[in-house]
Amino acid sequence: MSKRLLHILHCAACDAVVSEPVSIELEDELPPVERNRPAFSRGEGWLTKRPVPPASRPTNRKILYSNFVLISLESLLEGVADSPTNQLMGCCGRDGIGGPNRICSCGEHVGTEFSDCWMPWFFEPDPGATYWEVLQ
Repeated sequence: MSKRLLHILHCAACDAVVSEPVSIELEDELPPVERNRPAFSRGEGWLTKRPVPPASRPTNRKILYSNFVLISLESLLEGVADSPTNQLMGCCGRDGIGGPNRICSCGEHVGTEFSDCWMPWFFEPDPGATYWEVLQ
């Protein structure tokens, strides 16, 4: 069973609001999504889990999971701009392979846009550079 909570994303460096209110669905798996179109509607997002890469976890055989959030690109505020560095790779949009490619108005990277033609489109906030304010 899923539960929806309303959140606003902030830049951890300057506390600026970087998203409009987002309703985040708590799920074990992402819903089926099509490539070359938005993965979520405006104001929507998903919280799920993914395996932690082996290089960043203890050398035991347990599989560790880390929560991560994906939100619609349309939920970002206008002040969240493209990075001035070279992480803007992709043929028709941003493929996100180069890492964080969106910055806050203060200049700090806040996450990664994925919007190329061969993938669903969404934004993944960097959990080390952002935080969520729970509204309800």
